[in-house]
Amino acid sequence: MIPHVLRLSVWEWQKLRRRMLPWLLLAIVVILMQVAVWGAYAVYRTEPFSPRHAIGLGETAGENGSENRETIFEAEWACKDVRGERIPPGIEELSDEHRERALESVEEFRESCAGYEEFRNFTSNAVLLPNSILLGFDLLQGTLFILVSILGAAALGSEYGWGTLRTVLTKGTGRWQFLTAKLVALMFTALVGLLIASATVALSSVLIGVLGLEGEPLQGSAEWLDVPLKIGALLYSFLPYVMLALLATALTSSTAAGITAFVVYYLIEATLFPPLNNFEWFQRASEYLLSPNATALLSSSYGEVTVTIGENGDAAQPDVLHAVIVLAAYTLVFGAATFWLFQRRDITGAKGG
Repeated sequence: MIPHVLRLSVWEWQKLRRRMLPWLLLAIVVILMQVAVWGAYAVYRTEPFSPRHAIGLGETAGENGSENRETIFEAEWACKDVRGERIPPGIEELSDEHRERALESVEEFRESCAGYEEFRNFTSNAVLLPNSILLGFDLLQGTLFILVSILGAAALGSEYGWGTLRTVLTKGTGRWQFLTAKLVALMFTALVGLLIASATVALSSVLIGVLGLEGEPLQGSAEWLDVPLKIGALLYSFLPYVMLALLATALTSSTAAGITAFVVYYLIEATLFPPLNNFEWFQRASEYLLSPNATALLSSSYGEVTVTIGENGDAAQPDVLHAVIVLAAYTLVFGAATFWLFQRRDITGAKGG
């Protein structure tokens, strides 16, 4: 039985590989991850968020009963100037009193740059391997949930739309074997996509290392073991979302309706529920929602560049074990409902979209 399911899984994966949609979704993921990495590098190099400090010194002189203020020195100072221990040009030509005032102003500004330097160190660390891969996955986790669910709905919905489902099942393929093979092929496709996206980010990080990070080491603070852990956590988090998409598609027998049903659920959970976290009575219930537990699992300290996507308001996130159990429960419930519905539903001919 297992060899039969594996053969079906290979066939389903071959079908997915020949379709345009998986490649389009992969291109979206690769582009967005490249934007994240190169965006962090651009912020590191250009420092658009660096605080700036204007130094202005002047003297007040009286003439014909009026007072005029004459500027004797002005300069603009940025954190990179403080970092490079540069002194504002022209300051050495000032009198001792004015020079002392200008240097005091520079020292005060140096203290305000401390917080920015921590942010700059974060951006430099984020573009190095393996941190860059973790950063990309953290920033795109919500997008990944949506894309893999779209792929799941399309993989099953196209069988209804093209009328191929009835043909396959009448040739002796069992319904649960067919659906299991679909799920295995979808998860394998997701794994391949994550590996390809990771490889493209790794190439970008190598190129960034060649371009230089002003003496920064080429190795990030995270461990390489964090990458397979993150990929494994993503695949585990994908399962309930994929099963939900398959359930919606099996219920409606339509790709478009299946995707719409999933997106509506996802948007409700992402936009309607977070404001309710401000109420104490809802915070306990929110610990059993799908999205907060997926976020908790993916932000559970895999590396030092973890970015938490603010989907859950200010409520405390569930712990990792709790998240694993809740995600497994969602997967089992959605999976059982999908298999039960798929086993008992009549299969008709082609339906279109």
